[in-house]
Formats: sequence, C-alpha cells, structure tokens
Amino acid sequence: MSLKDRIEEDYKRVFKEGNANVVSCLRSLKAAIKNAEISAQHDYSDEEVVQVIGTELKKTKESLEAFKKAGRTEQVMILASQCDVLQVYLPEQLSDEELTKAVQDAITQTGASTPADMGKVMGVVMGAVKGRADGNVVKARVQELLNTQSA
Repeated sequence: MSLKDRIEEDYKRVFKEGNANVVSCLRSLKAAIKNAEISAQHDYSDEEVVQVIGTELKKTKESLEAFKKAGRTEQVMILASQCDVLQVYLPEQLSDEELTKAVQDAITQTGASTPADMGKVMGVVMGAVKGRADGNVVKARVQELLNTQSA
C-alpha cells in the first residue's frame, strides 16, 4: 500500500471515529499532497509524499512556536497533536549518533574544513538523510562539527 493510500485509509477510519482534530490534520495533508501533484503535473511517489509531509510538519511546528509565544495554550495543544499525527507518516528519525556519522561522512566527502563550507556539507547530508532528520537539527550539527574542526 502506498503512503497516499495509507493516509486515505487512516482518514476514512478517523472520520468515522469522529476525531475532529486528526481529521482536520489529515484533510490538510491530503490537500497539500494533491496541490503539490497538480503543480508537478504527476502523481507523487512515496518519497515525494514524505517531502510534502516534512514541509507540512515544519509549517505546523512553526505555527506551534508562534502560538506558544502568544500564550495560546489551546491552539498549542491542537498543533502539538497534529505534529504527532504527521510524524507517524515520516520515516524513523535518525539517532544522534547516526546523524553525527552522516555529517562527519559528508565533511570528509566534501573536504570541508571551515564554517564557510557549510552549504556544501548541508547539501550532501540532506540528500543522505532524506526526511529522516529535521533540517534545523542537521544545520546545528553541521555547524557544531565544522566549528570544532576549524578551532
């Protein structure tokens, strides 16, 4: 079963159960996937769907942070549960050790030695982890390792 089919089946099941928050989240996700497919003018593969889910999760987390700063606890709880729903459809995230190894391999592969080489390293790492690590976490780890190398 493709990832899109799994999302559709889960949507139908949750709709029947009456869980409005999850239904809303999955409806938005389905719409985002459909819009991306229309823009690309082809049906998305599971890998492309994972990218859309990652984008939606990032948007939801950004909204979550904004509502936290505004003190909107009810909205924060809703968005936190939506993050949990979206996370279910993403591949298992890399552990800290696996991410560090991927970054070190990318640094070796690109010959990077200073923080100025961050763009080269990020390109290689993000291609290697493909949705299994948050971009901000990867960025922080790349900065950390490049700063220790150049020191």
